[in-house]
Amino acid sequence: MDTRVAYNVLVIAVAAERVVELLISARNGRRARARGAVEAGRGPYPLMVAVHAAFLAACPLEVWRLHRPWLPALGLPMLALVVGAQALRYWVVRTLHGRWTTRVLYVPGDPLVTGGPYRWMRHPNYLAIVIEMAALPLVHTAWIAAVVFSAANAALLRRRIAAEERLLDDAGILAAVADVARAHLGWSGSLSFDTPLASALALDSLRQLTLIVELENRFRVVLDDDAEGLRTVGDLVAMIRRKGGRVSPDAR
Repeated sequence: MDTRVAYNVLVIAVAAERVVELLISARNGRRARARGAVEAGRGPYPLMVAVHAAFLAACPLEVWRLHRPWLPALGLPMLALVVGAQALRYWVVRTLHGRWTTRVLYVPGDPLVTGGPYRWMRHPNYLAIVIEMAALPLVHTAWIAAVVFSAANAALLRRRIAAEERLLDDAGILAAVADVARAHLGWSGSLSFDTPLASALALDSLRQLTLIVELENRFRVVLDDDAEGLRTVGDLVAMIRRKGGRVSPDAR
C-alpha cells in the first residue's frame, strides 16, 4: 500500500475523533449552561476551530503535493506520540466526564478536578494538543505543517490558558466569598457571578462592613475605598482580583 494512503486514513481517523469530541462537547456544554455556567475565552474559539480544521487538511495536502517521504526512523516514533496524545486526551475526557468541553466553561460551585492526569499536570488536554500538532504531520515528514500549526496553536493556547487561569482564579475567589458570607453573615445558599450582591446577602451598612473586613483579612487586600456601588457578586470578585487577591492553587 502507498504509505500516503495509509497516512490519509490516519488523518481521517483523527478527524473523526474530533467530530465525536465536538458532539460530546456540545452536549456537555448545554448541560453546563443549564446549570449556570460562565464562559471565558469565547472570542478566540472560532479561530481555534478554524486552525484545527485547517491543520487536518494541511497534513495530507503537504504529503501529497510536496511528495513528503515516509521515513520509518521518524514516522514510527511520531506515530507512537500521536497514539499517546489520543490516549491522554481520552483520559482527560474520562476524568472530567460530563464537565469536559472544548470551551472554557465553569459552573459556580463545582470543585476543581484533581484526579486522573490532573494529579500531575494542570492542563493535560493542551499537552495532548501540542504533541499532536507536532507529531501528526511528522508521521509522514510534513514539516511545514508541523512548524506553522504548532506556532499558531501556541499563540492561541497562550490566550486560552490565560483566560482559563483567570476564570479559575475568579472561581476560587467566588467560593471564598461564599465561605465568608456563610461564616460571618449567617448566609446560606449559592452564589454566582450574576447574583445581586446587596439583596442576596441582605447587606445593610453593618453587614457590608463585616463582609468587607472579613474579605480584606481573607485576601490581604484593601477594599473599603472601592466597595460602594458594587451591584453583583461578580463585581466584587473582579474588584478583589484587581486588588491582587488570589486563592492559592491548592485551595481552588
